[in-house]
Amino acid sequence: EKKKNGFYKESHIIGFDGRLHEEKGLDTLINSFYNLSRRFEHLYLMLAGDGPDRARLEVMVHNLGIEKKVIFLGFKNKDEIPLFLNTIDIFVLPSKIRESFGIVIIEAMAVGKIVVASDIGGIPEIIERGVNGFLFTPGSEKELTDHLSRILSDEKMKQKIEANALRRVKERFSVEVMIKNLERIFDQ
Repeated sequence: EKKKNGFYKESHIIGFDGRLHEEKGLDTLINSFYNLSRRFEHLYLMLAGDGPDRARLEVMVHNLGIEKKVIFLGFKNKDEIPLFLNTIDIFVLPSKIRESFGIVIIEAMAVGKIVVASDIGGIPEIIERGVNGFLFTPGSEKELTDHLSRILSDEKMKQKIEANALRRVKERFSVEVMIKNLERIFDQ
């Protein structure tokens, strides 16, 4: 998908999908990306979504001088999300304040993407730290940068965690599993 979308095959693309709002912690992600982009060539950030913080985030990206490496995609409908997820390598959900369940995390894991997300709300019910993804303290640019740097530097570890993530989704969140869980509830 990368080559088809105009990226080098050796590019690494970090992605986010959600509302562009202060509570989503995108300033943490952008600052982390800025630091990483100075160390990793062919690194890009794709932000899918729209919201009240978009203009401020675009100014931030411009002020950091990374506007050629950060792509604001705008709102993507349900049908466009699979293409987006298949284009990126790493999915980040940097929420600062709250995040209920994070269905987008399951969607990313279901297509074999490694996820780095805030240790907040229902997210730890999906991600087992260092096994099928990574969790970081909300707002911690250092923790996020460390996780992303490790992923970008260790392809073997990345592939192992992606495989674990895919297995976790199939074991806990597949349609078949959800139906069995509902049947169990109804049988009680």
